[in-house]
Amino acid sequence: MTDSKSTAQQRNAKPTADDRRKVFMDAYNELADSYSPMQIGFLFGLGHTQTRSELDRKLRDPELPSHRRTTMMDALTIQMLVLLHRQGFDLAGFTFSDQGKLAQAPLRPIKRV
Repeated sequence: MTDSKSTAQQRNAKPTADDRRKVFMDAYNELADSYSPMQIGFLFGLGHTQTRSELDRKLRDPELPSHRRTTMMDALTIQMLVLLHRQGFDLAGFTFSDQGKLAQAPLRPIKRV
């Protein structure tokens, strides 16, 4: 998820829609190896599963009228989820309050051999 561009270069160039979509798709695919679309939607919706349909629309072919573009916040959010997953958090175990505040963020159990 890191890039070889310097920080100064990154600040001057705003990611294009294609850049954001690629970042989103790559990160989504990485998460999809471990989590269901419903679980990923739950995280994006701060505990509400209705968000899955919005995610599905971002995954569609950009030529379709029902496609929704990836925002910079979408790209950041999904990269943060990948980072948390890589750091050992169990994203499927995250819970949220009724107001959307993160209530629990458990680590995955350590597999002992």
